[in-house]
Amino acid sequence: MESVELRETDEITERGARVYLVTVTLMNVSDHSIYAASILTYIRYADAHQTLHIGFGTRNEADWPFLSPPRPTPHIEIASGAHITIEDSIVSPIEYVEETADGEVRARTIAIDRDVAEVQCTVSFADEPPPMVIDLTSSTPTRDIARHVVRGTWVRPD
Repeated sequence: MESVELRETDEITERGARVYLVTVTLMNVSDHSIYAASILTYIRYADAHQTLHIGFGTRNEADWPFLSPPRPTPHIEIASGAHITIEDSIVSPIEYVEETADGEVRARTIAIDRDVAEVQCTVSFADEPPPMVIDLTSSTPTRDIARHVVRGTWVRPD
């Protein structure tokens, strides 16, 4: 991963949330095309370090059986030696549910401009093209694709 950038935009959602643009620049240094996930699939926050963990396609679709219908994460092909940029957006404040150490479940809200000092980004990629659709009528399981990840970090400028 060459770079990760988080930038506030002028866009405000209907709920009044600020939209931030996540831009990731990748370069394929292999001798063949690779297929990188092209949308954000998870966001987690680590209070202790004020770190927002984000991931492009790094969850395993088989672990998310409640998606209806199940679908593969969109990917983009990156030719050997090519540079590409993938972008997605996140909104702030971010609202989520977390479980405390004593098992209590609580709602949390964090604001990117106030609570996030660093963003750690993970992008998954594969050496072969992932399936474009999942055949829900097939009795044959979807082939398992070996996935790899690259990581990058954005730190809020002082």
